[in-house]
Amino acid sequence: DDARWIADGGDDGQLFLRDRVTGRIISLRGHKGRIRHVELTGDALLSSDSEGVVRRWQLPAAAPALFEATAGVDLLASDGTYLGGVDASGNVWRWTLADAHREQVGHVDGRIVAVGVANGTVVTGSSEGVATFWTSPPVAQHVPGNITAIATAGVRVAVASAVGPIATFSSA
Repeated sequence: DDARWIADGGDDGQLFLRDRVTGRIISLRGHKGRIRHVELTGDALLSSDSEGVVRRWQLPAAAPALFEATAGVDLLASDGTYLGGVDASGNVWRWTLADAHREQVGHVDGRIVAVGVANGTVVTGSSEGVATFWTSPPVAQHVPGNITAIATAGVRVAVASAVGPIATFSSA
């Protein structure tokens, strides 16, 4: 239950987990860069740092699953089973949350501004209005204007842009 735990991190890479039931404070070690994000999700804590390392800590306070890329990860999204992201070099990654298996699913040259994961498929959105579904082979969908957000629900993908209506697609 998320109400049991409070997580916080700092600029020095320190990450702490507080048990509201027992009062115990647990120091979680593994990040070197500034903590950028913490999220409690059921029986796990997700954390990311400024060096692009994403960790999944099984609660209560077990060793983390490590999700690494070859460069700092700029954007992340999850569908609850998979984690998708784009690193600073333009590599598009997909990790399996259950076992931290990492797979590079593609590479982008343009500026990526949004990421989503739909039923295991990583979807990236560019400032040039291209939504790419990273399947084999990748499928590009064009929308008017630059993409501002991607939302997913199951196989459905909604892409919002600075111009025009929200476009909907299926990842299936």
